[in-house]
Amino acid sequence: MEIQSLRGTQDFYNERARKFEYLTRALSDVCKRFSFERIYTPVIENSLLFTRSVGESSDIVRKEMYIFEDKGGREIALSPEGTASVARAVIERGIEVPAKLFYIAPFFRYERPQKGRFRQFHQIGVEHIGGDHKYADLEVILLADALLQAIGIDSFSFQVNNLGAGESRQEYIKYLKDFIGQSVDSFCSDCKVRHEQNPLRVLDCKVDSCQKLLEHVKPVTDFLSSEEKEDFESKLAILKEHNINYVVSPGIVRGLDYYTGLVFEVEKDGTSILAGGRYDDLYGELGKKEYPAIGFAAGIERLMELIPNAKEDKLDIYVIFAEKEFKYGAFNLASRLRQIGFQATIDDGESRMKKQFAKADKLNARFVAIVSEEGLANENYNLKDMATGEQEVLNFDEIVERLKK
Repeated sequence: MEIQSLRGTQDFYNERARKFEYLTRALSDVCKRFSFERIYTPVIENSLLFTRSVGESSDIVRKEMYIFEDKGGREIALSPEGTASVARAVIERGIEVPAKLFYIAPFFRYERPQKGRFRQFHQIGVEHIGGDHKYADLEVILLADALLQAIGIDSFSFQVNNLGAGESRQEYIKYLKDFIGQSVDSFCSDCKVRHEQNPLRVLDCKVDSCQKLLEHVKPVTDFLSSEEKEDFESKLAILKEHNINYVVSPGIVRGLDYYTGLVFEVEKDGTSILAGGRYDDLYGELGKKEYPAIGFAAGIERLMELIPNAKEDKLDIYVIFAEKEFKYGAFNLASRLRQIGFQATIDDGESRMKKQFAKADKLNARFVAIVSEEGLANENYNLKDMATGEQEVLNFDEIVERLKK
């Protein structure tokens, strides 16, 4: 019987692997430019971590988490998202706060696979923990903007909202629960559950009939305190000052229960490609200390669909052998060049020169060195610049100098 991959999983190879590597490297470079440090957390966690942080009413916990009992009788979950794991690590390991952290990792959710969405998927996530509210919010949104621009995505906009905190948030939740309760039987089955456990999540429902029932609901911003409104307006002014393209969107509430205050999504052509917000209560829920925090996450697979072909790294040199008896000499030349730090390779088979040149071109080689009988005798090789077509006969040291330029 042929064993096939599980539904909703994928293999990355050839162009797709190159695009994945290019994308993750580019995203990592931008995070480091903003002085965010990478953190690696386990892909398995105690399931309680997510029920307490993400929320029992969330679709992730109710429908999508992979949960199993290990041999020790512990209830284990495959990580469905990264923020909770980072928070657990900060608390457990005593990571110094303020902290600016990012991750690029696989996550797991049992949902219907579709374009850009898988059961094992990858995200880049950014977490700014314990920093000054105004500047942390600005820095995280500027970082999100820089990430997308760095990989060639344009014409996107930030959809922003403020969910409030404390009394204003509770007042809105009470209003929303009463509003929905007037016609709760007309809402979908999921929203009936959300109505009881977290009414804010009803606003995030994608069912048309539910959205129609919410046409006259008041926005959460109507319930913000004067101080919260002033703070929100000042943040929007700063975003405008930094040329961030944004729209205030009352429907943005995010699908995870830990969000409070400022939340945002980045949309391109009507599709959300990056989302996040402030989660100031999460650390108090999971540990003894409370830290203000803000972050976002973006799906790597969805970003891959939006970027052009990866900008492949150029191979420094492809070493060609004129006849098969010179292959060992070509292998030795490539090995010497690798030892001093250059990317070098040769044909794995015994192809004719024309085919070797074609492979060099496909691998985006900067130079081709041709090893012939004469070249082996006096260690002089015909070096071709693949960009200009110019050829010259050089010894090993001269080839090294050309590669350094």
